[in-house]
Amino acid sequence: MLAWFASRVFGAFTVVVAALYAALVARPIIDLVAASNYAAKAAALADVQGKWYQHRGNRINIAEDIENARWLLTSDVRKIVAALPRDEVLAKHFEGRAGFVDEYEGFRLRADALAEYLRKSTDAPSLRFREWLDREVMGGRRNPRAR
Repeated sequence: MLAWFASRVFGAFTVVVAALYAALVARPIIDLVAASNYAAKAAALADVQGKWYQHRGNRINIAEDIENARWLLTSDVRKIVAALPRDEVLAKHFEGRAGFVDEYEGFRLRADALAEYLRKSTDAPSLRFREWLDREVMGGRRNPRAR
């Protein structure tokens, strides 16, 4: 109905030119909206980029130091591995690989120390978590002879 009205008032040529103009302008506007959505999402998530991993619905905060060692927040690991010892016991057992990391909050355990602890485990959730840890977090960095 609107096209018929516009063609009667402005002429058929004007309606065709307006349709072509709308077709040419529509794609850049859609691209601009999509790009602004992506940029807003990237800006909002910039502070957690690369720090959060997820294992079976449980988010785990993982920090990486200047030596490329990855440190897992023990409170997040305890949601998956219920039998993980207290922080004091971990600090004593894995001296230098468990403790507070300077620029990150909370008590942390290095990924290789956690993998070493999980090698002794026999329950299914811990074994699944160890496989995920090897594959996703450590990326095969563990020494194959240590298995």
